[in-house]
Amino acid sequence: MRKLEQDIPWKAILETYFKDFIFFFLPEFYQNIDWKKKPEFLDKEFQKLIGDKKGNQKILDKLIRLRLKNGVSKIVFVHIEIQGSYEKDFTKRMLIYYLRVYEKYGNPISSIAILTDNRKNWKPSKLELKSWHTILTFEYYICKLIDYTDRSDSLKQNKNVFSLVVLAHLKAIETRKNPRGRLHWKIELIKLLYDRGYNRNQIYNLFHFISWMLVLPAELENYFEKKLKKYEEKKRMPYITGVTAKRYNKK
Repeated sequence: MRKLEQDIPWKAILETYFKDFIFFFLPEFYQNIDWKKKPEFLDKEFQKLIGDKKGNQKILDKLIRLRLKNGVSKIVFVHIEIQGSYEKDFTKRMLIYYLRVYEKYGNPISSIAILTDNRKNWKPSKLELKSWHTILTFEYYICKLIDYTDRSDSLKQNKNVFSLVVLAHLKAIETRKNPRGRLHWKIELIKLLYDRGYNRNQIYNLFHFISWMLVLPAELENYFEKKLKKYEEKKRMPYITGVTAKRYNKK
């Protein structure tokens, strides 16, 4: 699976569970948002602003307009970048996007980068430009998913949707050359969906995400589907039986 394809499921899961996303990654920011006002996703507007700067990868960016509970500015924009591979001028591009959004809307912008790659030492978060008496410093929030590698136990205990999303992503990286290990974790993650008491839609959506991330060879996928059917029969919760996991294993 190519890196771009690996990050595509993040687009849907992020928009569907945006509130959970903020609470998981930015709990201090979560408290300041007026959740009575529905977040506005401005993907089309954002794509017009950035043009063809990223080419095909621009579909992974999100621009959201939020209302705050208090403060001088009642509106803030959040730009979220899902980045799956090293990019030399990544921070420069983040700055360009910031400036284009600010020029268009004139409101504060919170820039957030979710780094889904497996390069431990690549953590771009700051750009400083100096020229004579002019200094421009641009800093943004980053979340490096592989930094959660040693937190599997806490992720399993955390009932936030994104704890499972992160865990699924980590296991996809960890088992990329170990099909049997991937089968084990795919089964374990599906069990977690039910153990956490998620509703039908949550289970279905997260099953979609897990199936896309943890792609199995055909013979192991068939075995997984049989195990899933038996498990749902035992739980008396046939939420995803009959949904063929293969339809999500796009290559």
